[in-house]
Amino acid sequence: MAASHYRGASLPETELSSWAASFAVALRFADGEYGPRGRHPHLAVFDTQALGNGVEVWHAPQLIGRGDHEYLAHGLISGEGYKAVAVADLEKAALRELRDGELAQEEVFAGSKSVARLFGEAFAMPVALALVTWVPRESWTGVVAILVEGAVAAGRWEEVERQGTLMRELTDYGHGRSVRQREFGERAEERERARVEEARVRESGDGDCEGIVEMEVKKKKSGKKGDDKGSGYDDAAKEYREP
Repeated sequence: MAASHYRGASLPETELSSWAASFAVALRFADGEYGPRGRHPHLAVFDTQALGNGVEVWHAPQLIGRGDHEYLAHGLISGEGYKAVAVADLEKAALRELRDGELAQEEVFAGSKSVARLFGEAFAMPVALALVTWVPRESWTGVVAILVEGAVAAGRWEEVERQGTLMRELTDYGHGRSVRQREFGERAEERERARVEEARVRESGDGDCEGIVEMEVKKKKSGKKGDDKGSGYDDAAKEYREP
């Protein structure tokens, strides 16, 4: 049943509900499967210690070996240990701005309190802490776009800090210790390849060359005096012996 629920299959009918420990994961589901269909998604939180003995919660990998982002609950979740708030109301209280990192540092605390207050007194503190520690992680495409544009907004301290870190890494990769280590490694590989090739040529080629020289010398000895052909063989043997 747990595996079927995780895959979204209709059979067997599930008795489980899906949960996450991250607002980011919950919002992905709200934006994806439910948001565009004209429904009114809610974000809910619950206290596992206040739901009574009839509810069991498992981390998905405990049951199906995958799904680190998901928790599975069995039982009726309701009462004082449960609170759901419409996503539209959370957005009005700055949830999207918190998610997208659009608030200045001094505005993050006020925005987090505004959102957390909607979940009631029992959940205000844990929700606020979750939001304050919610660090946006943009894709590499967004980071590259900052460099392509050639400018950084002075008021966006996150971008300034990110670009500084990125430029330090790029400088070290192209000019610092990293490039020296790569050069040493490449030179060592070239020397090793040359040594192996030299050994291979020595093992496979020297015997053949010696045989050719020996044959040429014998032909020279059997040739007549003043024979141009014999002289040519002698020159060939001499060239081989000379370094």
